[in-house]
Amino acid sequence: MNAKFWLLAALIFALGVSSCGRKGSRLESYGLRSFEIQMSPEHEGEMRSGESLHLELPARVIVEGNKYVIKLRPAGLSTLVLPKKSLELEFQEEKFEGADEVRLSATAADYSMLRAPLSLEVFKAAGLPVSKWEFVTVYLNGRYLGLYLKIEKVSGSFFKKRKI
Repeated sequence: MNAKFWLLAALIFALGVSSCGRKGSRLESYGLRSFEIQMSPEHEGEMRSGESLHLELPARVIVEGNKYVIKLRPAGLSTLVLPKKSLELEFQEEKFEGADEVRLSATAADYSMLRAPLSLEVFKAAGLPVSKWEFVTVYLNGRYLGLYLKIEKVSGSFFKKRKI
């Protein structure tokens, strides 16, 4: 277990400090997949104001050159008033990698951003079904929001994919 922990930590560190960009994007991805969210300035202002979890704002997201129409919602009370908010992306016209929704977690309470991934890997090693996850960079209207943890939402499609 100890060796696996350090191997995972080294891998995450290596991914985090890599500075190779992705083709097809003018934004720096730091070697990770980028989620480029685009929305009107009015909707961006509503989202940044942090007034409500019940917002559903129309937007688009570009991932690896693929464009998706989404509804964007702030997610989680802990980041509602913070500049870096957790986000729920609900895909409208087509699914994203078989999922209707994806959470981009700001992991506000965990500066290391390792608690959730390590927990998921421990549960996976124990033979339990777990959400897929990865570190991603997130941009909003061309401005860098930061490093996020993309986590597959536990929903009907989660259970269907795993035949549960």
